[in-house]
Amino acid sequence: MDARPSGYFLGVTADVRIEEARVRSEELIEAVGRLVAQLSPSAPTPTAAELQTVVESSATRLLVALDAGGAIAGMLTLAIYRIPTDTCAWIEDVVVDEQARGRGIGEQLIRAALRIADQEGVRVVDLTSRSARHAANRLYRLLGFKPRETNIYRFELSSRGCPRSRRNFDWRSSRLV
Repeated sequence: MDARPSGYFLGVTADVRIEEARVRSEELIEAVGRLVAQLSPSAPTPTAAELQTVVESSATRLLVALDAGGAIAGMLTLAIYRIPTDTCAWIEDVVVDEQARGRGIGEQLIRAALRIADQEGVRVVDLTSRSARHAANRLYRLLGFKPRETNIYRFELSSRGCPRSRRNFDWRSSRLV
């Protein structure tokens, strides 16, 4: 069981507080759904059970930005995992509500994630961002992220939220059929 308390405090400015979401609530479910839709309109909204899995997992940290009124104004997910050669971290689903952008919330979320990763002994934190997200890419560079010379590949095992492929992978024969 994780010893971190509910609402684990990570940082604050005059009008924004960054916390780690540790308990699924109706407010969290609604806010994540709203923010995911702003991040990627084609992405499926996570179910309550899926969100519960995220907040209960020892490998993921769901960070939320709370405005002065306590409403969730942004979020990101930090995944920390061990491989034989290192402890790694990946930042995913960084999004600030359209009505709250331009107030430094994204920066505060990223800085909080980097503090956690550092405390967990992570050496390198990766993230991806579509090239069309100019403000986000500018922020990542200002915070010290550097583009990597690498290829990112994706193999879709499920059609959930994605257009159905005309071909499926047959695990028995190790072939696309």
